[in-house]
Amino acid sequence: MLTGLIGALIGAAIGAALWALVGIAGYMASIVGLVIALLAGKGYDLLKGRPGKAKVAVLIVCVLLAVLAGNAGSYAYQVYDVYREQYEELSELEKAYAMTEGEFFQVIMDDGEIQGEFVKDFGVGAFFAALGCFGVIAGAGAGKKKKHTASADEDDSAE
Repeated sequence: MLTGLIGALIGAAIGAALWALVGIAGYMASIVGLVIALLAGKGYDLLKGRPGKAKVAVLIVCVLLAVLAGNAGSYAYQVYDVYREQYEELSELEKAYAMTEGEFFQVIMDDGEIQGEFVKDFGVGAFFAALGCFGVIAGAGAGKKKKHTASADEDDSAE
């Protein structure tokens, strides 16, 4: 199962990057949740993860982590973009005393209103991702049952 988990994390990381890019463009789409689940599931299968309930649990966690990472990436880019725009407007003297990017990011992320927006965006994102990937995750749980049923049918036909 560990190799399957690693594969799912790699696939979900690719999906998180896609989620961040879509977020930077100003959108949130359940289709990206589907893509994350498909990539995580493919990674799990490619690295020979165990099918069944373990796969479902791994995929759910990976999708949620990917949405969280994608949102964080999108926010980080947006904060950096605001910093860059404001920094360019400063005079040379003001630039000498200006906050660094890291200090600016920390001040912005310490703001309770922005933290609330981040949590809200994560919740909405998780909901959209759940809509997008429901069939994939439901199918992952059924994968073990289908294989078991198919092998039972083969045993019956052999008798």
